[in-house]
Amino acid sequence: MERAKRGKVLQMEKNNKKSNQPHNDESKEAEGAGDVDPQQRDVSIDDDGSSLESTSYSESIGSASSIPCQDELAKLAEIVIDFDINFNKDKSERKEEVKEVLKAEIALRNTSGGVIRINSTQKPAVKDRDDWMKDLYEKRKTLLGSECGEKDSIGDILDIKTNGAMTYIFVRKSSVTILTDDSHLRQRSEGRNYKVSLYSRICELLNRKKRRCVCANNPKFHTSFRLGETLSYETMTEEHKLLNPIRNENLANNLCTKLSDNVVAFANTQGGTVYFGIEDKHSFIKGQKIEDNEEKDNILLSIVECMERKLWALDSGEKVKPKAGEDYHIKFFPVDGAGDNTYVIAVHICAFPGTAVFKKEPECSVLDQENQTVKMEFKEWLSLHKPTSVGDENDQKKLKRQTCGRTVYYTVKDTIEDIYSDLIEGSPGTLKIRPKHAMHSRNRSLQTFFSCLNKMFEENKWEGITFIERCWGVNIGLPNTKPAEVIRDILVCSPSIPLLLVSLCKGEATSESLKYNIKLATKLKGILAQEGGCMEKFYVKPITLACSEEDDIGILDEMISHASVYPHAYRMSNEKYQAIIKALVPVLAKVNSSFKGFVGNHLFHLLTKEQYEILFENFESPKLMITGPPGSGKTVLAIERIHRLRRQGFSFKEVLFVCSNEVLEAKVRHIKVTNLDGKPEPLCLTYNYFGIISYLRIKHALAGVKHIVIDECQHFKQNPPTPQSTGGRYWWEILMDWCDNKNPPSLWIFSDSSQRIFKGPCVLDSLPDGFSHRQLSTVIRTTVKIHRFICERFMKNGPLIQLGHNLEGEDVKVLVPNQPEEEEEEEHLVTLVYLLISLLKDMVNKGVDPDTIGVLFTDRGEKAFYRKLFDEHTEHCRVKDGRAVSEHGIVFDTIRDFCGEDKDIIIGFCPHFDPNSGFQNNEALMVSLCSRAKLKLILILEDDQVANSFGLADCLKKTDIPFVKDEVINFRG
Repeated sequence: MERAKRGKVLQMEKNNKKSNQPHNDESKEAEGAGDVDPQQRDVSIDDDGSSLESTSYSESIGSASSIPCQDELAKLAEIVIDFDINFNKDKSERKEEVKEVLKAEIALRNTSGGVIRINSTQKPAVKDRDDWMKDLYEKRKTLLGSECGEKDSIGDILDIKTNGAMTYIFVRKSSVTILTDDSHLRQRSEGRNYKVSLYSRICELLNRKKRRCVCANNPKFHTSFRLGETLSYETMTEEHKLLNPIRNENLANNLCTKLSDNVVAFANTQGGTVYFGIEDKHSFIKGQKIEDNEEKDNILLSIVECMERKLWALDSGEKVKPKAGEDYHIKFFPVDGAGDNTYVIAVHICAFPGTAVFKKEPECSVLDQENQTVKMEFKEWLSLHKPTSVGDENDQKKLKRQTCGRTVYYTVKDTIEDIYSDLIEGSPGTLKIRPKHAMHSRNRSLQTFFSCLNKMFEENKWEGITFIERCWGVNIGLPNTKPAEVIRDILVCSPSIPLLLVSLCKGEATSESLKYNIKLATKLKGILAQEGGCMEKFYVKPITLACSEEDDIGILDEMISHASVYPHAYRMSNEKYQAIIKALVPVLAKVNSSFKGFVGNHLFHLLTKEQYEILFENFESPKLMITGPPGSGKTVLAIERIHRLRRQGFSFKEVLFVCSNEVLEAKVRHIKVTNLDGKPEPLCLTYNYFGIISYLRIKHALAGVKHIVIDECQHFKQNPPTPQSTGGRYWWEILMDWCDNKNPPSLWIFSDSSQRIFKGPCVLDSLPDGFSHRQLSTVIRTTVKIHRFICERFMKNGPLIQLGHNLEGEDVKVLVPNQPEEEEEEEHLVTLVYLLISLLKDMVNKGVDPDTIGVLFTDRGEKAFYRKLFDEHTEHCRVKDGRAVSEHGIVFDTIRDFCGEDKDIIIGFCPHFDPNSGFQNNEALMVSLCSRAKLKLILILEDDQVANSFGLADCLKKTDIPFVKDEVINFRG
């Protein structure tokens, strides 16, 4: 982000305050007085506007308070931006200060809200302070296109408190996705140019379908001009300007200043022409005097530079340079009767086919990680207004709320509703505890705290819920920086008391634990607003509590009291409580792993209710077995557990992930996390099936490992004993013995018996006692048609498996190439490869991203054989192995090696079952293959006989090959 000079931003735990010297970055380009959104020109000022004469401006926003605030601010979980301002300055002198304060306000509204603290450097008169606030109001209205931006009123967003020389502006998060200080966008309406300010108007402009220019790429100019005659009046696509001589400014510069807004406005609508030399009011033709050819050349050059100074942006955010004769045209027409060197200068701007044209990069104030006010990067800003420009539209359909018959659907919104319903359910006098097992904690301090808290809830007939964590930062993406004396972090939620974040300490609380607690509470409030979408005026009260094992807690009354520094509007209520609990769900259930694909802006993956309950209610479980059908999210849950273990403070060497194949191993090894030093490091120790067997040959290999996660465990066989160095024992015995020692690591195992494709004994057959069992039952990966195909064809005798959405998707295709009777076996194999080539080329030609396609073979021998044939008959088609996670291209891999992975499109190439191959049966083989597909599944079978062996003869389609034999297919052609 580009850093801007702003008021010093402080976390509330800091006691020092620094003054601010505003920086003048006013645009040099003049803005017209009427240059506002045409649909926002008659915006009212709410009810407050009528009372400005009789009531102070501050009071029209929020009641003033005489309660001292400055001493209490250091105890609050807020972001504060400080300014030193002289309210007594003249209106012209305070312009920059007003602008800087407004930028700070917008930055807070674009992030999580906070407080602007203004220290008056001189004792302000009430009228002067009110006049200053009125200037701030007017500037806000001008900049944002309405009183307070879209959807919000001043009363919704701002509360003001004053105390002597101090003025406090409490700022709430904006209801719209993003507020823009200045979009630098213009559009044409009613024959005039207007600013585009509101979020919805910006989105409408940027997402407009391809614009058609009025000129149809062949501009038609007025060509005959006679002095004193009248040209047709201005229209949507035509504007007239007469440039009068300006001292110390040449014609070229003057022309470009007047042209600037028209370039942007015409390019963003349907194109248009500006005629210089025509009086704009009555359209009299007068012409512009051009001294000589040198001045004419200067005008041409200036117009080109004016065009190139603008930001011409494509949908991707890439900036391009406009082309003369394509994006704009320039003509000089002599004016008859005006003498030599008098011209009408015509500049035609074509409608831009890209996203939009900007005068310059939009200015959008936000706070960075250090809570400094900065300018948002252009591509990030663009993505927030073009949510469909990135991401998979099919995934977005899945994320919409679905209802269908008796089936429970766990899409994002349903996940929120399902988990919310469980959390919000309560009764008077009851304080719910999550996770449930925390109520059985043996920690005396924790027991004492909850005993006192429960007693208070019972006596007052309150209801609420607490969330207990060793470190609450785990839930909000913070690394574990918890001081040693902090035992637990406890979030207490109730409609009857403020939202409390308590750091319970053993012994005395130190300054470190105080800072830790405030930082955590500040981050939590921001996350609830930004990711949870809580638009209420609320606060998180940070509490650092020293609690002994014997003594009662005597400060609960003070702890639960309202923080008087906040305005009355910030008090808790039942409605706010419900909104906060609902906002907590996406915070608690968010999938933090980069493992899941990106699904579009403001849509992020959530754990299903099943996944959420398994993770949170069993997080401390030492031995847990999780089973579930393919596509139910076992691997996602496994990786999410590891992420949260890391954020609890465990190093990557203390967490071991074991999987069955090299592809998943490579993908997990590729995941990096940032350590406390800000450097990337591996997520965890990662080994595949053969790798862990070799690793266990090392003496004390597992020393230091505190948590083990095993995925796809159904593929792990009881291999022959390991070398003599391990006592000749099976590798699984060594692992299980380690998990039963005096200080055993936790062990979570994920498996699915329906995907067990190998014959012979599995390690799960000899699983020791002591494991709890949890079940995932809802598939969330595949479409309805793929899910139905798998269940009806290959899992007929299994239990009924629910699907977590109702995205129908495409029919599964089962293809066999038409085979001439005289075709030799070798020719037939080439024909099969040509069928694959034709499918892939068609997809690529239609714009399908090669990275979303996977082709799976029965074994590595067949993969190598068909890959060689494929390479011999294609050019410029990027293909890669599944293990090459950092490369781009179509994946060619085996069914076995790709277990645990998925792609949007899966092509199963010549799968076949051989009783002597080691596979358990053809159903397990096909379940493992077909369940890798998220959106589209195609099976290319060798012949009718193979189709019959899989029970697919009834859905078989014979296909002709569109290529000539031995032809090399160019994927760029």
